[in-house]
Amino acid sequence: MLTPAQQKIRQELEELQIKGLLHTEQKNNYPEIKQLSNRDKRVFKITCMVLFIFVLLIFSLALYNKKSIENKEAFISYLSKAQDLNQKGDRLLDNTQSEPNPSRIKIIQALSLQRKLNEQAKNLKAPANFSELKKDFLAVNEERLNILTDMQKNNLTGMKRSLNQLYVKQELEKDRLIRAFQKASITYKKYENGTIQYWYKKHSYVYGI
Repeated sequence: MLTPAQQKIRQELEELQIKGLLHTEQKNNYPEIKQLSNRDKRVFKITCMVLFIFVLLIFSLALYNKKSIENKEAFISYLSKAQDLNQKGDRLLDNTQSEPNPSRIKIIQALSLQRKLNEQAKNLKAPANFSELKKDFLAVNEERLNILTDMQKNNLTGMKRSLNQLYVKQELEKDRLIRAFQKASITYKKYENGTIQYWYKKHSYVYGI
């Protein structure tokens, strides 16, 4: 038979054993959370970086496409307005030249109208990437004014020279326009009569009539 001291020691041992079993059970119920290793951290960082670059690339492409479409539409709008001014200038010059002996008043009126057309041409806003094309367009309008000025002065030699210069500058403008179409990836076709047909969003336009 155990003495009181031995019984107390035995009781304490049993209590310790019970506590140990409970602690083991709690550890089994709550698994230990493992910390990420350095290698896992690197993989995670690289994955996040790749995803960020991918999203940034998609956003950049969408922004580029939007800007490209806006530039093309601004270019098409500019050409439509430039074509209208060119047609008015050509008709004005043809009507004045078609008369064998146009009156001085008619020539002065034609000069006044051409100056207004030139002013509208200068105020016409061209897309930033096509500023050189506008310079050629303005040169064509200026040459029409030179022809009418020579007619007013009855300067036949000067008028003939200006007519030749008008043809040359019109061809330079068309060559520049073709390069602009190529730059903007716009489909076009140049015909033997000098006109240029181009297409945008299934619509067809003609420049140079």
